[in-house]
Amino acid sequence: MNIRYCFLITLFFAFALLLPNTFAQDYNTWGLPDGATMRLGKGGLTGNIAFSPNGTRLAVGSAIGIWIYDVRPGKEKELDLIRSHTWSIQSIVYSPDAIIIASRGNDGTAQLWDVVTGEQKITLEGHTDVIYALAHSPDAETLAIGVFSDNTPVVELQDVSTGKHIATLSGHTGIIKSIAYSRDGTQIATGSDDRTVRLWDAKTGAHLATLSGHTGGVTSVAFSPDRSTVASSSQDGTILLWQVR
Repeated sequence: MNIRYCFLITLFFAFALLLPNTFAQDYNTWGLPDGATMRLGKGGLTGNIAFSPNGTRLAVGSAIGIWIYDVRPGKEKELDLIRSHTWSIQSIVYSPDAIIIASRGNDGTAQLWDVVTGEQKITLEGHTDVIYALAHSPDAETLAIGVFSDNTPVVELQDVSTGKHIATLSGHTGIIKSIAYSRDGTQIATGSDDRTVRLWDAKTGAHLATLSGHTGGVTSVAFSPDRSTVASSSQDGTILLWQVR
């Protein structure tokens, strides 16, 4: 009787140890909808996701850091966890050369990370409120950060390698939700809760134009590849196309 009892106890503990590992291995592929190849995400998703420029990596913001995945067909796997910020991560952008990841958290900082080593390169501090938007310049040398400075929404341009302040873009009266560089790096478009899109000279920070027409806050902006058109989406349920010239 004692031998049988001990056998059952041993068998129970063996299943208890193996079952979680089996479930963890099957979790990424079990019960996927048609067309899906892998399930990603750990630690509670808190913000956006970003593909690397070559499309082989996916960065996922979570409550505990940035998960990096290899998403090539047949090679899907978790590569690394970059532990960053003291609060959850809300936004992630890859640099155009795929060397740097910029992340923003609810702790009022933007952090730059080396994608290869996972090491933190620099923390851009001094912001007095949550950072709402990030954008890399096409040459990967400048980071545009949409923040509150003394309760005023502005875009700060900062040098990626040194963290040095380059320029401040002022004029919006509502939270800046989106920032986009033109492909040639000469102009910046910003979208705000004040229902406007503003265009700026990326080198000098000079205000070029204010595009008004939305009846709700602007949530996203994008340049066409030839820089002739800016698209803006809004909480009013519309997308407007603007002729830049």
